[in-house]
Amino acid sequence: MQVSHEVRDDRARLLLLALTDLERLLEPTHGLALVETLLLPVAAVAGPGAAAEDCSFPNGCHLCEVEVDPDTGRVEVLAYWVVDDVGLVINPLLMKGQIQGGIAQGLGQALMERMVYDPDSGQLLTASFMDYAMPRSCDLPPLEIASHPVPTPNNPLGVKGVGEAGVVGSLPAVISAICDALSPLGVRHLDMPATPERVWRAIRQAG
Repeated sequence: MQVSHEVRDDRARLLLLALTDLERLLEPTHGLALVETLLLPVAAVAGPGAAAEDCSFPNGCHLCEVEVDPDTGRVEVLAYWVVDDVGLVINPLLMKGQIQGGIAQGLGQALMERMVYDPDSGQLLTASFMDYAMPRSCDLPPLEIASHPVPTPNNPLGVKGVGEAGVVGSLPAVISAICDALSPLGVRHLDMPATPERVWRAIRQAG
């Protein structure tokens, strides 16, 4: 991805560097992971007679920094940056709100949300918010959101989808950052959600 347009915000300028340059800069730093997400719709899913050239292709880049306590397995998300191309942005406030909500949903799924069933009866044990963990405002890091609009020629407004952009990118970004932070300890894989117990067990098993 090469950036050729004018960027007025210095923070956005950093975020809009080429992905290869970011990967090169961040390679020595454990706990950082860069994920490029491409939401590529399939013509067959769109319905009979739909053609690929009629679809839009929103895409984005997510960068997540985490800190992991090796003694307890607790994960803290320190910072989060995202640049999304959702085509022409008609309402920047609503666009950022959708991305923020998607990131919050993704962080919840990556770190804590889990459906638990009793192995004998099949009874759902996390049927209420007393038992089902959901992210709160104190669990979310500062979010830096920038836009890289490239209007699509496939509709009159030049717009693309934005509703799933935050959650699609945040899931692999968070888990990849955790795995990268734990890689010096020998951890190569971690299933969601990355609860403190699951992270702690992965560290002990790798050691």
